[in-house]
Amino acid sequence: MNSNHVESGTSFAVPYVCANLSLILEAMLKANPRLGNSPALFDRVVQILQGTATRLPNYPVAAQGAGVINPEAAVAQAFQVANRSGARL
Repeated sequence: MNSNHVESGTSFAVPYVCANLSLILEAMLKANPRLGNSPALFDRVVQILQGTATRLPNYPVAAQGAGVINPEAAVAQAFQVANRSGARL
């Protein structure tokens, strides 16, 4: 790869996003196994991933989506949400 060339796009983002969604889901289910396998849980996982992403300055939203994934913040928030959620979301 040429050091002056930057690859980007959905095909590069998908593996990272999927891996992080898995980490968040695993954290939530470890913290509270009673959360089950509901659509609400998966919606919450996506919200956590998007909500903990960091926006890049000087880039339009269309070019970056929610921003740069922050796995540490996402997993920490997942544990907090799961512990507060009782048996369900």
